[in-house]
Amino acid sequence: MKIRTDIQKYKDEPPILASTRIKARLIDALIFMVLALCFIFAGTAILGAIPSYKNMMDLTNSERIECYKISEESKIYTFEDDTYETFVGQEEIFKDYCIMHIMLSFNKDNTEFLKYDITKINNPKELQEASYETDTLAYFYVNYVPKYNENNNIVDMGTDSPKLYFYKQFKKFNKNLTLWNLDEVNYDLPYLNSIAAIDLYKYLNDSSYQAGLKTYNSIAQGYKELWYQQVGELVNSERYQYHYNPYFDNYVSCCDYINLMIFIVYVIVFFVTFIVPIFIFKDCKTIGKKIFKVKIIDKDGYEPRLWQKILRNAALFVFSYGLMLIPSVLAGGFSSGIMYPLFTVFGIGISNFAIMIVMLFVSFFSFIIMSFTKYKKSLQDLCSLTRCIDGGLLAAEEKKNKENKEVIELKEEEIIKTSAEPQHFDSSSFDNSERVELKSVENDDE
Repeated sequence: MKIRTDIQKYKDEPPILASTRIKARLIDALIFMVLALCFIFAGTAILGAIPSYKNMMDLTNSERIECYKISEESKIYTFEDDTYETFVGQEEIFKDYCIMHIMLSFNKDNTEFLKYDITKINNPKELQEASYETDTLAYFYVNYVPKYNENNNIVDMGTDSPKLYFYKQFKKFNKNLTLWNLDEVNYDLPYLNSIAAIDLYKYLNDSSYQAGLKTYNSIAQGYKELWYQQVGELVNSERYQYHYNPYFDNYVSCCDYINLMIFIVYVIVFFVTFIVPIFIFKDCKTIGKKIFKVKIIDKDGYEPRLWQKILRNAALFVFSYGLMLIPSVLAGGFSSGIMYPLFTVFGIGISNFAIMIVMLFVSFFSFIIMSFTKYKKSLQDLCSLTRCIDGGLLAAEEKKNKENKEVIELKEEEIIKTSAEPQHFDSSSFDNSERVELKSVENDDE
């Protein structure tokens, strides 16, 4: 290893407080995120002005709506309005399903209901009783599939009638068939027996009713499993894929544009936030480091070399990518394209969002090790063999040393000045003891 010959002037300087470094980092992070948010808005506007991107977005939205229309027509999904922006939650749909079947059971035979003083089913939504038209699970096989099942591209029912096929699927997924009344001859819509319907109705009005909770969970399990099967059959159907494939292809292309734009914004904002201030303030200082007087030095107390500065900023470039998470979500939301996988690792899709999350945790980990290590080193310090000291204390020490030096120099000047002046002597300046003794001897001789 080459021995350094420059001055090791920061060797004995103590590390800066971790809290000071964190505050400096937070200032830089805030500046970064504000700039990133502005640049993402600008980048999105620029993308919207590009004809090819605009055409892809239009096609993506139109094909997506066609897929939603098919989903709604099959009663697999329900939307709040014609804009197809908001799904009705499956839990809400299932509760409506329960009310419709309770009404059907009540209308079939209300004898048991009357014993419990239930003379009318509370129906604030004015739902119709369950039928092959209103039952969301039955409708799919009995009405939607026969209409679009050319060449059995949705479901291969074989020789079964739609109702018989539904019956088979219904019995396959409902584990507790004792709750239901089944017609194995005419295949009328299955309906709840009176006791199950009453327990379910009581639970929907009072969630603490445990007997009804058991019935509710049993019905919900069968409903969910059959619904999932129908979703898969619909999505894989030829009619659905006709719209889904162009939607998906254009959506992926739009995501690529968005993710590329976000990365370009990151490079620009990183350069503005972390690189430009270095040339303005020197000593690898950002605005946050300038405010809190953080100084970067070599781990052994030397001035950092060029390769250390480059390596430190390269590490910072990687670790700071998590800062893009908040502006990306604020600017476009989770559906903006950052959730779509950029690549796969062992079959797991890795999205831009996932990378941001990982880098955000890396930043938190850097704060943790910086707080508990002896020299308060962050990950970028460890990568570049640097550390940070308090530039404010250092400046105060240098000022004090300079003042002491000036005082010493002033005293030295006074001494030199004094020694340079001519000396004047008189007889009183000498010790005349010998002369006195000699004179005394001479007097004795006389």
